[in-house]
Amino acid sequence: MKRLISLIIPVYNAEKTLDRCINSIQNQTFSDWEAILIDDGSQDRSGEICDWYADKDLRIHVFHQTNTGVSGARNRGLSVANGDYLMFIDSDDAIQESYLMNYITTINRMDVDVVIGGYTLVENEISTQYYPERIGIFLNEIWEQICTNPQIFGYACSKIFKTDIIRHHHLTFREDMYAQEDFDFCLSYFDKCSKYGVIHNADYFYYYVAGKRTPPVWNFIENQLKLYNIAQKKKQLSLEVHRAITERICLMIYVFFYDAERNNEFWNATKQLDNINGLKSYLKNISVHDEKSFICYQYLKERYKIINRYFKCRRVIRDIVRKFS
Repeated sequence: MKRLISLIIPVYNAEKTLDRCINSIQNQTFSDWEAILIDDGSQDRSGEICDWYADKDLRIHVFHQTNTGVSGARNRGLSVANGDYLMFIDSDDAIQESYLMNYITTINRMDVDVVIGGYTLVENEISTQYYPERIGIFLNEIWEQICTNPQIFGYACSKIFKTDIIRHHHLTFREDMYAQEDFDFCLSYFDKCSKYGVIHNADYFYYYVAGKRTPPVWNFIENQLKLYNIAQKKKQLSLEVHRAITERICLMIYVFFYDAERNNEFWNATKQLDNINGLKSYLKNISVHDEKSFICYQYLKERYKIINRYFKCRRVIRDIVRKFS
């Protein structure tokens, strides 16, 4: 049966949190939804729990598959979704009772291609709410917001998408990305939009577990470059926005080299950065004004030995200071 909203939930070894997630969906004030549970090769009781809920509620559909990762699971969900609108929920998260009603009402009232909200981060039983800086209906000026506050815009959750746009442009999640696949998908979708709705809503509860996944630096940098290229195409970006993106890239490169030298993997790190398409081209006009930009400038000039010696000396000085502190 066709439903208005399709909820795609990738499930992998989530037996401890799955009840909370599904119950929060069933408790919605809006009822015209289907939940697509993709059991991605779980090795615990997750598959059984999914089947139990599907037997009790005809709106819940379960698909079992060998493990492909979160992107593969979401792509399976995209292929079978029947709704006019699509939303994503992670199996260890939950949503407030009015969550679906707020989003479906807003996308119809605003007549936009996507509605973007905030979220509530729950860590060690402490809740912190995060909202977009500005709310309302936006055209291409929204790219200034996306560039300066990518965290809000980068999650596939806390957004409602139009299925027709996804299908028409054959949008999927990149299965070769270990992390940051949400941001990549959102950027691809936003690129196809002409009108954006942003709301003051934090009814999505993101239960954060430290160390669950550490994004590879190259995935992060790839997305920052993609963000810049799309945003620059959509709107002439201000110097401040360009600087914000550059600062994030420089920080990641700096931390990457720092960790690589400490773990005796420095030369492999340089090769991994060299494989990022467009990175050196983006950095070609970088100005040196601090420690991070200095390292990026040396990288651009391929002065790898200088970078390696810099971090070695930095580590030695740090150890001496600690010894006498």
